[in-house]
Amino acid sequence: MLDARLVLVGLLCAPLLVHAVTWGDEAGGDLGWGEFLEMDNYTIEAADFFAKEGKGSHILLNVYCHGDLLTSRVMGPGEVFVLDDSLHVRVGRIKVEDLIQNQSRAQVWVRSPAFPDLSLILTSDKDSYRGGEKVRLYLKAENFGQVDAEDLHVSITSEDLGLRENLNKGILSSAETWKEGERLPEIDLTAPYLPQPREMDILATATFRGQDDRMFISQAHASFRIDGPLLLHKRVDEAQRFGEMYYVSNVLRNIGNRTLLVRLEDSAGIGFEGSFQPKDLEIRAGESQSVSYQMRARRPGEGQVILPAKASFIWNGERYQVSSESPIVSVYGPFLEVTRQIRPNSVEAGQLLEVSMGVKNTGNRFAGASFHMDTPDGADMVSGRAEERFRLAPGETKTFNYSLRSTRPGKIVLSPISVRFRDVYGHEFQTDVPSTSATVIDKAAAPNSSHSAGLAAEVESAPAAEPASVGSPLTSILYAFMLVSVGYIVFGRFC
Repeated sequence: MLDARLVLVGLLCAPLLVHAVTWGDEAGGDLGWGEFLEMDNYTIEAADFFAKEGKGSHILLNVYCHGDLLTSRVMGPGEVFVLDDSLHVRVGRIKVEDLIQNQSRAQVWVRSPAFPDLSLILTSDKDSYRGGEKVRLYLKAENFGQVDAEDLHVSITSEDLGLRENLNKGILSSAETWKEGERLPEIDLTAPYLPQPREMDILATATFRGQDDRMFISQAHASFRIDGPLLLHKRVDEAQRFGEMYYVSNVLRNIGNRTLLVRLEDSAGIGFEGSFQPKDLEIRAGESQSVSYQMRARRPGEGQVILPAKASFIWNGERYQVSSESPIVSVYGPFLEVTRQIRPNSVEAGQLLEVSMGVKNTGNRFAGASFHMDTPDGADMVSGRAEERFRLAPGETKTFNYSLRSTRPGKIVLSPISVRFRDVYGHEFQTDVPSTSATVIDKAAAPNSSHSAGLAAEVESAPAAEPASVGSPLTSILYAFMLVSVGYIVFGRFC
């Protein structure tokens, strides 16, 4: 009896009408025991190999649809079978060797019905629009499949724009292109006025039938930007000389359809000098205004980022804000960083102090530099020059060493100094170095290390003996012994 479940699955997986079928490209390969091929919803399994007497080698193929067995076929080399105009199976060479070791293999190729392959392209004539501008969309459809696309219907929709456009074409033949000028109408929109920039998405969906009445779908997307009513651009020279002032210009343009009350706020950032007070502006539709101020960089460096300006306005009772771009500038010039040390921190009068000062050009241009270091009170300069003039390349460091001899007790204070430098354009700068100091100790007030002083210290620090009873003979003997010892030490020292 025929399995009712197999009949039901066969009806679901195959078309009801039988007609001439155009098959698609072939796919396949060598199959061994238990190996399989897949095509669409079908699976073809090599279930067994055997030899028919007088007819050569054969293979048993199981055909499944969605995992359910549809049929089993015994096939020899060169044989073909077609399953309900939905699957084409062909067997090539079969090689049956050692059945125990599963060495047998067969060439199996499968095909499914060819289908229309529709490529859908949707584009706009620009990437961005202003409110009130015309938006033109272009649609193109091309059938790369081997059969015709029938009952072609295209819908173009956008929830953002409230767009719904329907286009129809009876048949798009294989290798045929449907585009503007061939009964495909142009699609024109008007960009709405919006309070802030927004990306708009448009979807084109094509539905069509293949040769077996199967329905197919193809989609394409297009997107573009609609600007808000206020444009803000921040302008400044991209290449600057260190030490010079430069203008920053904020340009505001109202591209909307109403007057805007705008509050402009700006700052160059912590790496720059220059202040800007917020400004309130009234900008009519179609009008532009510019607000400028001056700034300069605090130090040289390439690729320095300036903060964006911000402008806010009211639209239908709600406040909106736009920001400018963040300009990037490169500032060229020298910049010197200076360190100074004195060692040791404390010496006796007459001893040497070593002073070291390092100067590094952390800028990106040559620097001509000079400084003068005064000899501090209470010291004489033993080595080193008080005045220096030198050049430093970008990234170069010079170190200057001095020796000072202390002449009297107290504090030796190295006064603050200014290292002055200039660039090739004559701009002058300076780096200030704070004061630093060392302590000079009076040699006479230093701890005495002589023998008598050491002995006195030993006597003072010696632990006291356990006191004896007052009036006892032992006490008298101890006192006498101590007096004799002290006398011997003192008189023996000076005699």
